[in-house]
Amino acid sequence: MVEALETWIGVFNRGVSAKVIAESLKKIMGVSVIVAYTEEDAGLSYLNDLADETFYLGSENDNALLYMNVDKLIEAAYKKRYKFVHLGTGMLSENHEAVRTFERAGIKNIGATSDQIEIASDKIKTIHLAKRLGIPVKPGSHRELISIEDAKEIAERIGYPVMLKPKRGGGGRGIKKFTSSEELTKDSFEKVKADAKKYFRDDSIYMEVFFDKIRHIEVQIMGGCDENGVYHAKPLGVRNCTIQRNHQKIIEEASPLLLSKDKLSQIENYAVSLINQIEIIGLCTVEFVVNMADGRFYFSEINARIQVEKRPTEMIFGIDLVKIQFDLIRGSPLNLVREHIPEPEGYAIEFRINAEGWKKEEKCFMSSVDTVTKFSPPTG
Repeated sequence: MVEALETWIGVFNRGVSAKVIAESLKKIMGVSVIVAYTEEDAGLSYLNDLADETFYLGSENDNALLYMNVDKLIEAAYKKRYKFVHLGTGMLSENHEAVRTFERAGIKNIGATSDQIEIASDKIKTIHLAKRLGIPVKPGSHRELISIEDAKEIAERIGYPVMLKPKRGGGGRGIKKFTSSEELTKDSFEKVKADAKKYFRDDSIYMEVFFDKIRHIEVQIMGGCDENGVYHAKPLGVRNCTIQRNHQKIIEEASPLLLSKDKLSQIENYAVSLINQIEIIGLCTVEFVVNMADGRFYFSEINARIQVEKRPTEMIFGIDLVKIQFDLIRGSPLNLVREHIPEPEGYAIEFRINAEGWKKEEKCFMSSVDTVTKFSPPTG
C-alpha cells in the first residue's frame, strides 16, 4: 500500500546536504519543507530560497552537535504534525539509535529503518555477511581488536601497512594507517579507539590490510517490494570514487571506464546479494576496493543512506534519487518505479570543493566551516 503524500516534510541536516534534499522535495515533488538551522548557519541561502518554514536549533560551540539533538528535532516534528523526516546524507542518517527514537515517536525516516542501519553500519558484521555469501573481503582481523598486543599479532600475520578503523565508522573519520610495528604503539592504538568513541559513540575498532594502489568503487542500489510483497534489490549503476583527501571523496564519476563490463557486472551482483540479505527499502550503496596490483576486488562497506555523490548517477540516468527514495519508502512497488527509469547514457563527473582549516589535534588540514573572504577561480 502506498502511503499518502505528506504536505510537510522535515529536513534535518545542513549545508549542501540540506539544500539538495529540500530542492528535490520542493521543486520536483511539490511538498512543503521545514528546515532546521543554527545561529551559525542562519545566513545560508537555502533557508530563504527553499524552506517554507524553519526551525531554530540554537547556538553552541560545536555547531554540528545541534543537528544531532534528536529531542529538539522531534519537538519540531510535533509542532508541524508531520510524519516524515529526511536526515540527509550524513549525521543522523547513519545513527540507528537516533532513527529508532524517531520511529518510536511515530515519525518515519525517508531512508533505511533503524534495524537496517544498525546492521549496515556495523563494519565487522557486514564483513562476515559478505564472507558467508562468498564475496571477497580484505585480509584483516574480521573482528574487534581487544588490545595493542592483539593488533600487533594480526598486523604481523597479514603484513604492513595496515589500517585501524572504527567498527561504526563513516565519512572517512577515525581511520589511521600504520606502516610498521614501531608506529603501531599502545598510545596510537588508544588514540584510534578514543576517536571512534568521539565520532561514533563506540570505541570498537578492527584492522584491515592497506593496499597502496586501489580503485574505490561503489554500487548505487535501490530496494523495495514488488506488487506481491516480495523484496528485491536492483543496481543503478556504479561510481568511481577513488580520488580522495583525508579519506573524503573529492571526485566521483559515473559509468567508470577503469574496469571491464564483466568485472563491473560481478561487483553489481555481489552488491545486490548483500542488500537482499538486509532488505533495505529505498536507496543505499555498497562499496568495494580494487587492488590494482593484481586486479582483485574486495567488499568494503555498506552505506544505508543516500549519498552526497549521487549527482553523477542522476545525470546519466536522467532521474532524481530523492524522489525515487521517497516513492519506495512510501510503498510504491519497486518494479513500477524501475519501469520509469531510462537506461543510463553518457558519462558524468563531479568535483567537490572542500574548505579546510588546520586541526591541532589531528596535526593536519581537515574540512572546516568558515566564511569565504576571497575567491580566485583558475583561468586556464
